[in-house]
Amino acid sequence: MMMMIMMMMIMMMMMMMIIIIMIIIIIIIIIIIIIIIIIIIIIIIIKQPMFWKIIFILYWNRSILMDKTIHFNRPDITFMNKKTKNTFLIDIAVPITHNLAKTITDKQGE
Repeated sequence: MMMMIMMMMIMMMMMMMIIIIMIIIIIIIIIIIIIIIIIIIIIIIIKQPMFWKIIFILYWNRSILMDKTIHFNRPDITFMNKKTKNTFLIDIAVPITHNLAKTITDKQGE
C-alpha cells in the first residue's frame, strides 16, 4: 500500500515536471514569435521613405572621384554631412617613433 502511494506521488511529480517544462517551452516560443514580429516591424519601418532623410554618410577605404588626376585619392575615412554639405577626409597613420617625421611629410604630401 505504501509502495503504491509512493509510486503515485512520483508519477504526479513527473507529470508536474512535464507540465512545467511544456509551459517553459511555450513561453520561449511566444518570446521568439514576439522577437520575429518586432524584427519584421523594424524592417517595414526602415523601408519607409523617411529612411532617405540621411544626414551623415561614412565611407572607409573608398576612392574619391576628382576633376583632375590625383594619385592619392583613397583616404582612410570619408565623413560627409549632407545637411551642411561638408566633407571631411581623414587619413590615419600609426608610425613607429623613428619614422614619425617621414610619415608626417608623406601624409601632408598626399
